Amino acid sequence: MTEDEDGQETAQEEQIRVRQTLFAAIAVLLLMGAGWYLVTELNRSAKLQACMEQGRRNCVEQQYMLGGPRN
Repeated sequence: MTEDEDGQETAQEEQIRVRQTLFAAIAVLLLMGAGWYLVTELNRSAKLQACMEQGRRNCVEQQYMLGGPRN
């Protein structure tokens, strides 16, 4: 192998590593977003369940009602 071929392989390997790192970062961000969504929904569900267990009938938050808040 000549010196130019070694340089090309090194550059190609570096591009592959950069691409893999970028994909890994995107995957981590997607997993973090999905985890945040899951935790938020589980928290909302737990609050709703606790409210219903107390026998209340107005447990659904105003923002989730159709037509927005009622006056």
